[in-house]
Amino acid sequence: MDVKKTYQGSIALDFDGVCNSYKSGFVAVDKIPDPPVEGTFDAIERYLDAGLRVYIFSTRNFSPEGRVAIKNWFRHWGMSQETLDRLEVVSGKPIAKLYIDDRAFHFTGEFPSVEYVINFKPWHGGKSSSQK
Repeated sequence: MDVKKTYQGSIALDFDGVCNSYKSGFVAVDKIPDPPVEGTFDAIERYLDAGLRVYIFSTRNFSPEGRVAIKNWFRHWGMSQETLDRLEVVSGKPIAKLYIDDRAFHFTGEFPSVEYVINFKPWHGGKSSSQK
């Protein structure tokens, strides 16, 4: 596949539940015990190599300790410094072409039912701290 190397826009990946497997749930803003979701690092490299800007967003990012913990987590699991330097770990919602989030609803003009919202479970089956 011939992918253009020029800027192609941006993609925003949620950290917990998309990059980080999040099997333990939320432990602490700076404690991230779980391994990556399979294929995470390869996907990030492909996006970057295709000319996409890659944002990593998380509720952890509102804290400086959380942003440092995320970068350290990527490093711990083997991401090269070169790739890590190309990622943007951001607080808030970045402007992006596409958002990948394990707790998202693809909005197509109709809101989900109350039952859907109440019974929603992310792909990994975990709950957020707000659901405890």
